[in-house]
Amino acid sequence: MTIVHNLTSMEVLSDRSCKWGIFHWRSFKRPLLRGEIPDGIGNLSGLVTLNLQENYSDGTIPAACGELRQLQILNLGSNRLHGFLPDEMLQTEELGILDVSENFIAGSIPSWLGKLSHS
Repeated sequence: MTIVHNLTSMEVLSDRSCKWGIFHWRSFKRPLLRGEIPDGIGNLSGLVTLNLQENYSDGTIPAACGELRQLQILNLGSNRLHGFLPDEMLQTEELGILDVSENFIAGSIPSWLGKLSHS
């Protein structure tokens, strides 16, 4: 796992040079990450786990998350996200755990959620 210190914005998630399999950022003292999840997140093709729980992430979940074909765990719980779950997420065939609780996600439950990996 890559350990990241003193991170305060989402800009690292759009860094094309990142080759992380796991990106885990959770502040135990107070939320520190702020801003929107960048579209460039789709460039992190090897990402398996993305945990941005309990931060100040806002905006919408980018459709580019659908490009993360190896993603197995996506934890965006307890942020300030709004909008809909993008249909492009159907392309994340390995996704088995999705947490978007305690946000402002709208709309009906998408049919692709029933196709999440059960392994």
